[in-house]
Amino acid sequence: MKIFEIVTTTNPQPGYYLIGDSHANGLSVGSVTAADHDFTKPKTWNNLAVTGMHVNDSRITTQLNSIPSGSVVVISLGQNDLTNPKNTAAQLAKIVSTSQQLGHQPIVLVPTQGPTMSMQRDQLRELIKSTITVPLIDLGVAPTKQQGGDGVHLPFGKYLSIAKDIEARYKPKIASVKKL
Repeated sequence: MKIFEIVTTTNPQPGYYLIGDSHANGLSVGSVTAADHDFTKPKTWNNLAVTGMHVNDSRITTQLNSIPSGSVVVISLGQNDLTNPKNTAAQLAKIVSTSQQLGHQPIVLVPTQGPTMSMQRDQLRELIKSTITVPLIDLGVAPTKQQGGDGVHLPFGKYLSIAKDIEARYKPKIASVKKL
């Protein structure tokens, strides 16, 4: 008698997913290299991010629930929620916990340092670093207008570097094969 291995196809396979704000969008764009501008090819990243998304956005739970277990999930939130850094960090911790409970491999982007609301931004950055226990990627200092930036976002090349680093260091965990 033979044993057949069956891989269920009803559930999508784990992959790389982005949840959050414009920095997550930056990783999606940054992960498309010049050689990948044939947009008929499948993208490496599944982008669920929405520019301007807030940490308390009700879509986040729905998005997390749609991501297959074993996926690498990059979460970028907090940049648009600087008025109360303690609440923002606590809400972000809940989102990370939910992602972990769903079997994801969450990675959190620490918001950039910048001139806008710098005291609150620095407080949030420190709270994230001290309370979130999954891998963190610190986005560092955003170039100012005098440096050709907007004081919040990174240059395209930096997002590309971060995306490629994540792809090299973290791999989706493919669902186990069922044996009959």
